[in-house]
Amino acid sequence: MEERGETTERNAAELTERGAENAPEKQALRRMERRRELQPLYRYCAELQRIAEGLDRALFLDLMTDRVVLLAVNLGAGVNGFSAMYFDFLSEEGLLPGEGGGAEIRLNEGEGQGLTLAEAKRFVLESGGAMFSIDLTEWVERLESPELREFLLFLYSQAEGFRYVFRIPYLEKRMVKRVAAILSDIFTVDTISLPPIRYQDIRETAAARLSEYGYTATEEAMELFERRLFEERSDGRFYGINTVEKVVREMVVEKLRRRSPGEEQTLIYAADLENILAEEQTERRNPEEELASRVGMAEICRKLKGILAEMEQGSRENAFYNIRFIGNPGTGRTEAARLFGAMLRERGMLTRSGFLEYRGEELLGAVPGETSPKVMVICRDAEGCVLFIDGFSLREKEETGTGADYRREAIETLLAQLRQETGAFLLILAGTGQELQELSAEYPEIQELLPYSVEFPDYTKEELLALYRDMVQKAGMHLREDAERELARYFSELPEEVLRQEEFANGRFVRNLFERTKSKAALRAELYGNDGLMICPADFRPAMSRDIAQLNQREVKKYPMGFRLRDL
Repeated sequence: MEERGETTERNAAELTERGAENAPEKQALRRMERRRELQPLYRYCAELQRIAEGLDRALFLDLMTDRVVLLAVNLGAGVNGFSAMYFDFLSEEGLLPGEGGGAEIRLNEGEGQGLTLAEAKRFVLESGGAMFSIDLTEWVERLESPELREFLLFLYSQAEGFRYVFRIPYLEKRMVKRVAAILSDIFTVDTISLPPIRYQDIRETAAARLSEYGYTATEEAMELFERRLFEERSDGRFYGINTVEKVVREMVVEKLRRRSPGEEQTLIYAADLENILAEEQTERRNPEEELASRVGMAEICRKLKGILAEMEQGSRENAFYNIRFIGNPGTGRTEAARLFGAMLRERGMLTRSGFLEYRGEELLGAVPGETSPKVMVICRDAEGCVLFIDGFSLREKEETGTGADYRREAIETLLAQLRQETGAFLLILAGTGQELQELSAEYPEIQELLPYSVEFPDYTKEELLALYRDMVQKAGMHLREDAERELARYFSELPEEVLRQEEFANGRFVRNLFERTKSKAALRAELYGNDGLMICPADFRPAMSRDIAQLNQREVKKYPMGFRLRDL
């Protein structure tokens, strides 16, 4: 079943085909029982099976006619597995009203991905399916609208021929109950909530998946697996169990790549997984030395060492050690936070080596009742490591109404979690001076809950040039002499008004400039057959001619899976 996007005839055909292939032996309940994230589904289906025992099937099917499942779960946290296994269970138990398959319908309000209500009606009637998983997310705030009620009544009129599962995001209980109450005006509703899987359960799930492939992993390899998941979270595209399974498959592939002919080694070592981490994570010096050696970071390192000394002398049970990083984008706040977390880990002051990074808007829900659970889950997942939140201002430009309410709810939930979970994780809150000043004015307890502050000054022109040279060196490249001169002239001639602009991204500006330069050098190497390690003026002139605003944009961070192509 498709997790995202609109349902198509092809989806239904594929699922119908699978639905027709009933296994000779009932396996669905056993598979659910083995999967920790599906325990709520297992308990529900086991209860249905118990009730159905001894009853005439036709009678039980009649009892099931208007009964639907309301599933509160985030995308990627098990929607696909839930729907597929529920379908398999109903099929094995003979509880489907027809021979068709199942399909997901994602409803929209007339725009974007998914089906309109009218399109969904046609699909239900024409697809030949027996079960539909219907995503109501975009209608959560309009559940009592006449249009949706008419659609639900249509589904009810067809209930003898189909089974329905309705999905909403993982919300506060009061909101789930409200949705269930509205659906209960028409259907009999069984509600199942699937909270986002915990990190300690993720390791168990990964170990179980590896076992299904015939492999086990050392503790060091599992630590790399966890770091890989933190990288996935950092790009804002973490999809729960789906991501876990993706990384597990990559671990197995990497092991197979290194297997010698005839070797039957089924233990995965850390050395087998060197390619599943981002390159900058695999070769790192002592974190304190690394931070001190970064351009413009000597004073930052000194301040953080002072905070570290106070933390070592104090009592984490009775004090807050969270920190505010004050500075403009691109001034090294994220990397400083990452390395500071590594310093704490080396001293045994954090129990995990992970680093969770979020932008402020990623803490906000899209519908009422989603924000608080989202923030609480983030704080829960950060236990024992560093939680870095960047750009969490009190309000966005021209933001009013619901968006502003979600932002305040996220801030208030975060502060409540800090007070309640003292010492469970270290929060580093990053923002500009104005952003954090506004937050502190609105919420004075920030001064108590985040008592330390470190200021990150903007880079000078000389430091921007040094940053670029540093990136060239770390990439194993070098500048031709004329390129060195032209590059130095470019940075020295950057207008002061550009450097003082609020949007100027400092290190990010340099990173984007370098990445575009490196791309041109790689293209030239491919076309002319050289090693691509020498940068000439022709490589960075196109990047230098770009609009400054383009070079200030935040690039989407993505750590690619699959085979890595190495420079030869």
